[in-house]
Amino acid sequence: MPAGPVPDRQLPGPEHPRGAGARYPFPADVRGGGLGHYAHDELWQEIAFLAYHLHWDLDRLLDLEHGDRIRLLQEVGGLNERAWQGVQGG
Repeated sequence: MPAGPVPDRQLPGPEHPRGAGARYPFPADVRGGGLGHYAHDELWQEIAFLAYHLHWDLDRLLDLEHGDRIRLLQEVGGLNERAWQGVQGG
């Protein structure tokens, strides 16, 4: 398909996917595609968290697929939670 403007029928509409019950990573006031500030800031928070705990370089973290990054965040968060409970004696 040749490069060019997006046809009007393919442009984002006024409805936000969250209204339809979709799981969507952007706040309700961010419309259309692309990265909003929320997603950009959240990505950097996730990268910083993983870099701190895993000691991986930026390129390796940025190369992660979204699902892999989310899984690592969950796993590292779980390890931190269990470690914190051990410190508190619980």
